[in-house]
Amino acid sequence: MRTISQSFTQLAAAGLSLAFIATSAHAWTSIKAVKTATGGIVNDVQVVADGTGGTYTCWSDNRNANFDVFVQHLDAAGAVMPGWSATGNAVATQPGDQVLPRMALGLSGGVIVTWEDGRLSNNTDIYAARLTRTGVLEWTSQVCNTTGDQRAPLIVSDMAGGAVISWWNQPLQVFTAQRLNSAGGKVWLSIGVTPSTAGNQFHQDLVSDGAGGALIAINSGWLRVHQLSGSNGDPAWVPADGTLIVADNSPFPSLAADGLGGAYVAYSYTASAGNINIAASHVSSSGQLMSSMVLCAAPFHQVVPKVVCDGEGAIVAWNDYRRNLGSATDWYAARIKPDPINPPADVLDSCNWPTDGLIVMKDLTTDQEIVTNMVSDGHGGAVLAAQTSVTSDILARRIRREGLRDSSSLLASGAVVQSRPSIARVAAGKTVTVWREGSNAINAQELTFVQDPAGPSLTVSTGFRSVRLDWVGPGNDPVLGAVQSFEARYASAPITDANFSAAALMGSMVVSGPPGTPYCASVVTPVCGLYYFAVRSIYAVCSGPSLLRTLSANAKCSGTSAVVCEFAARSPTPIDDGPSIDTQARELELATPRPNPSAERATLSFSIPSTLQGKPYELAVFDLTGRRIQLVDKGVATAGRFSMDWNLRGDHGRRVSAGVYYVRLVVGVEMRKQSMMVLD
Repeated sequence: MRTISQSFTQLAAAGLSLAFIATSAHAWTSIKAVKTATGGIVNDVQVVADGTGGTYTCWSDNRNANFDVFVQHLDAAGAVMPGWSATGNAVATQPGDQVLPRMALGLSGGVIVTWEDGRLSNNTDIYAARLTRTGVLEWTSQVCNTTGDQRAPLIVSDMAGGAVISWWNQPLQVFTAQRLNSAGGKVWLSIGVTPSTAGNQFHQDLVSDGAGGALIAINSGWLRVHQLSGSNGDPAWVPADGTLIVADNSPFPSLAADGLGGAYVAYSYTASAGNINIAASHVSSSGQLMSSMVLCAAPFHQVVPKVVCDGEGAIVAWNDYRRNLGSATDWYAARIKPDPINPPADVLDSCNWPTDGLIVMKDLTTDQEIVTNMVSDGHGGAVLAAQTSVTSDILARRIRREGLRDSSSLLASGAVVQSRPSIARVAAGKTVTVWREGSNAINAQELTFVQDPAGPSLTVSTGFRSVRLDWVGPGNDPVLGAVQSFEARYASAPITDANFSAAALMGSMVVSGPPGTPYCASVVTPVCGLYYFAVRSIYAVCSGPSLLRTLSANAKCSGTSAVVCEFAARSPTPIDDGPSIDTQARELELATPRPNPSAERATLSFSIPSTLQGKPYELAVFDLTGRRIQLVDKGVATAGRFSMDWNLRGDHGRRVSAGVYYVRLVVGVEMRKQSMMVLD
């Protein structure tokens, strides 16, 4: 694997900055108008993707004296869609103020909007409405009309055409939630459900759980995450009062769904020295606290964290006061990744990610860059939207999962004040940022990124209970470098970046030739039927991201011929010591590698009991930092005693350096480790 200094040297030789990679560009030739500059002060701007490359933008403005809620729909080219006004379509124009609108996608590409509504003079309530793609207002629903003010709603899709909405019940100082179906009807109790009554609650964040319900983070002096079941909103975890993240006041927590029913939560906490620092935790779909870690313990204060899932782990960014320059602050980021030695825990990513964070946006003078929100870029990274405090410019910057930063992209600048940007990812490698232009207009610009290369194009052939994949090696990537190796895996369910490592191994192979060299992998499946297949390219920079090509195929139930290739996954060799020796293991065992120390090759012997037969297993080698060096084998466990040889080479195909390494055997949820010394 190339060293980081070699990677940066190659970037410099290519005319690229050592600090930032120039890989972003405006996609639209001109800034697009979301709302033309007509009467009314604009507030509360938010943009979401419409699912087809376009965007919905919502806001409130007072063109009619009181503040009302409006929505605009732009297509993928930035043009106003048919059925929509140049100044937006009205959603709520009742007496009193309608403010703080938020959106989630509904059925057939429409959008559901919720807002804080003051049409009744005695208190504010929560309302919601649905608009079709063509701008037709289908329904309006009063979500909550409980006595006292109900404020600051958040909304996520319920994945069934409806939405889950949460808000602050000001008289009780608690958060309440309600689920609406696709017709605007209430699914849960008519007054909503209250996840927790503990303490005085002031800050929340909300994400979908992918199953009709939601996960909600609530700060009540202590920070907890709660799961609301889709069927009735009742707590689905034990204890019912949610998973305790930290026993400290943690304002403005940030949640990101992990794609597996759980979530990452980023938060601030008060350290022993009185500084406010940043930490993050990972909660599973069952409410288990899988990991918690400090991301930044730098001097002074770090606040307002924002987190997005990168498909494998998560990226967290925060506002940082470590230079102690008064109001002038910087923005830093860190990455969490799965722990290869102790799954399903997480660890901090140290490859290109410095201790206490990677600087993302730095206040060089007094013109502070204020990040308003952050989204996934769809390629394992994140994109931040920001405004400058003095010149009032609008910026965006991408952070790659490998700890590399694109140069800042200036989206808008000029004499008129630009402010309050909001950003949405509209497609892989594309984002749209909207912002307030002056006081009464809204503009937008699309940004594209040099996309990380996809995995190699696959072709498939099938035989009796067997499938063969063929592909050719892709060319080099200007940032990630050369492809070092490939992994091919299969499963009975669709394979994604998040679950790739859990799929059964077909083959792991080192690049053996220039771009265009053919490769293949084959497998004899347990039974005939439909399977899913994926190949991942592993690149030079920090082993590269999990870039996939996927397809599905049927292993045939008829015939006698199997399809095979020379790169099929290796099988462990059964150990047979003769009829006098019992070869059936009674417990999971991993023997000390032989010889130890080793200079040429090591034999890895292990035993799997019948109680673990059929469980997923993995045999791998790691260095002392926890980085996986070589995946020796992975598949479905068979009972017995086995051995495999390790040739002292890593996944990249080169011999490892001298030092201490760990061999790890995982079968189901059980794990065994042994250390060994490699000599020059």
